[in-house]
Amino acid sequence: MTKNKSSFVILVTAVAIVFIFLYFVEIFANPEHTLYAALPENHPPIGTRTASVSDDIFIPGTQPGELTTPITSPERCRACHQGLSGKVNQPKEYEPWTGWQGSMM
Repeated sequence: MTKNKSSFVILVTAVAIVFIFLYFVEIFANPEHTLYAALPENHPPIGTRTASVSDDIFIPGTQPGELTTPITSPERCRACHQGLSGKVNQPKEYEPWTGWQGSMM
């Protein structure tokens, strides 16, 4: 690399670093920045920790402690979910039993 080329590369790199620095200063120093624009007016500042209660997050399905019947062995699923490949002309690896064995389906 010639001296002029290397000087140019250093200059471009320095300018890029300055712009990146100024961009991040703008984001973090100015609460009116576009990152905050989509939040409702009463939203706490980003980075503020708030207390959470169990009703804040709900994942549908069986909840802990709600199971009334014990989970059975995966071997019981085999009767209905294995041996379908010959009936639908597909590789054995695509059968439900192959992919589901041992999972909770």
